[in-house]
Amino acid sequence: MNVFYMMSMTMQIGLPCYYGNEVTLKSYALTNAIYSSNWYSMKQSNRNSVQMFLVRTNKPFAATAFRYFNFNLPAFTTVKCILNMAYSVYCVLQRKAKNV
Repeated sequence: MNVFYMMSMTMQIGLPCYYGNEVTLKSYALTNAIYSSNWYSMKQSNRNSVQMFLVRTNKPFAATAFRYFNFNLPAFTTVKCILNMAYSVYCVLQRKAKNV
């Protein structure tokens, strides 16, 4: 029963972190694609628009939780380590309770 609970909690945390990481990677790819385009041969007004867009995409988009932490794979591994530690403490306490 506990294993299924831990798996469902891992999925609830893991999926937003995975897709948040994908959004950030796509944001980096968008910046590179815009810069690699043929923007220098456009009209001046379009070049200004592209330049403003490049300035905006310098800071990559990241999905956040209440501006507290980013949903990405490093955040998931941190949360997963904390969950593993909490589960280990829980198991130790369960064994102690059975031995008493």
